[in-house]
Amino acid sequence: MPRRPLSRRERLTLLGFVLSGLVSALVGAAADETFRALVS
Repeated sequence: MPRRPLSRRERLTLLGFVLSGLVSALVGAAADETFRALVS
């Protein structure tokens, strides 16, 4: 079953979704490191 090509808007939406997930993961890791540094 052939997939139809993604339109520009769909591609941007997908890219934004992936980027936001990546950024939230990075922010979470940075916050975790900062929290550990403050607690210790």
